[in-house]
Amino acid sequence: MKYSERLSLVIIREDGRRQSWRLRRVWLHALLGSLLLLPCLAGVLGWFCYDAWRENRLMHDELLRLENEGEAMEGKLERLEQVSILLEESAVPGRDILTRALAQSDMGDTVASPAEESAATAAPGGEEAAMKEQMTRQEGPGHAEFPAITSDYVSVDKVRVRLVRNRMLRIALDLRNTRDGRAEGEVTAILVTPEGKHMPLKFSPSDVGKFSILRFKRAVMSAGLPKGADSALNGAQVLLEVRDNSVKRTVVFRNIFAVEQ
Repeated sequence: MKYSERLSLVIIREDGRRQSWRLRRVWLHALLGSLLLLPCLAGVLGWFCYDAWRENRLMHDELLRLENEGEAMEGKLERLEQVSILLEESAVPGRDILTRALAQSDMGDTVASPAEESAATAAPGGEEAAMKEQMTRQEGPGHAEFPAITSDYVSVDKVRVRLVRNRMLRIALDLRNTRDGRAEGEVTAILVTPEGKHMPLKFSPSDVGKFSILRFKRAVMSAGLPKGADSALNGAQVLLEVRDNSVKRTVVFRNIFAVEQ
């Protein structure tokens, strides 16, 4: 029978108690090798985890960039569709129509149709009072709690609110400066649930709602759903407000928009 050499590991405590183990030389070498290799393995695993996290972050940023470009392309397609519709008009030359449309777009003014103007001028005082009373009862813009506001500071167009990835709201809009000089301010949003709850939305990053424009800006903002908001937001709305950069933070625009699923 072949003799196998063994080593004894002895641990002696201060009170004299001792504990020993007998193991073969190869197991001792394996134990020491594993203790030496453990920090290296931990470092390699940590590097792989960091690399995977970095790639996931890059993919997330790339996804947000592609979604933002998609929103911008949708806006361009809508403008091109409007241009094609204007060019197909036969009553007025296309160049004149385009000139008028671009002038109105730069001015940021909204011109009412002749039928609406005639209806507004022909409406008696009693009908106007009834209309105001109805506006105070209905939900959305014109409600007594958050009446719609539109000033000549900035023009807000092509607003779209979508629910993406179940727990994220994507808000896209066009901001156009309608005055001379630079327009500065901030866009804020409040989620209005079907139950009537008002939940302020926090954009990510937090300063994405701030703007400083000379003429035009396409803004795309993302916000997570607040705690307590159900992911199935059927009938939910988002109240958008634009405040200027003055000391009083005056509201220059306010309107409410439905959340698209």
